[in-house]
Amino acid sequence: IAIICLSVVILDLYFARRTLLQKTGDVSSIGQHTQSLSQFVDEAIDRLKEKEMIVTKMATIVSHELKNSLSTIMGLIRSGGVEEKKLNHEIKRMLEFLDRISLFTRPIKVKNELICLNYLILDVLQDFRTATETVLEFNSSDELRITTDPVILEHILKNIIKNSIDALDGRGKIQIDLEKKPEKVSISIADDGPGIPPEDLKKIFQPFYTTKPDGTGLGLAIVKRFSEAIGAEVSVSSKPGRGTRFILELPNV
Repeated sequence: IAIICLSVVILDLYFARRTLLQKTGDVSSIGQHTQSLSQFVDEAIDRLKEKEMIVTKMATIVSHELKNSLSTIMGLIRSGGVEEKKLNHEIKRMLEFLDRISLFTRPIKVKNELICLNYLILDVLQDFRTATETVLEFNSSDELRITTDPVILEHILKNIIKNSIDALDGRGKIQIDLEKKPEKVSISIADDGPGIPPEDLKKIFQPFYTTKPDGTGLGLAIVKRFSEAIGAEVSVSSKPGRGTRFILELPNV
């Protein structure tokens, strides 16, 4: 329906423009404008189809994940030997999944404020240090302050670090380096894990793409979407067997 509506609107604009050109005698440029409009329509339809595919895939994955968790919970109840630890684990897993869906789909409202990046990163690392054996090291040559949304930035860092911890399976080392550059501030997050194969590397920011058996494929998609919202750029480099490095560059304003 959306595609049809968009096509009708664009065609109306096209014919209105064509009529205007004919009245002004500038008929020679119609072919050029026709080609531009045709290309615009094709690109718009492709974008709509892509979004439709994402929504369809999201609905399928949500249904699958919730059915799995609820089936496990019902099985525990019916067996008569409900283990509180397993029950809590499934409920927590289901809530975390729904929280990620919410983060990915809801509108992003950016609220900028002046913050100290060093303190924010240290707070994020402290949350992880109490829950993993992975060594987390932080290095910065200076105390850096920028204007950004601290809540969004915290979500970005947590998703990247969690991804690295998962890749390390709770072991190994993650090095976080904070560096000031001309007009930018760079945060490097590097692990010494197994690395990412080249065929997977170009897809890791795509929604619902995951190589983990129990992964949702939303963690890094959220990183990409949130980075764009605060004007940051995120990139990744990796070599199998030699670890992975994420670099987040934020405007230094």
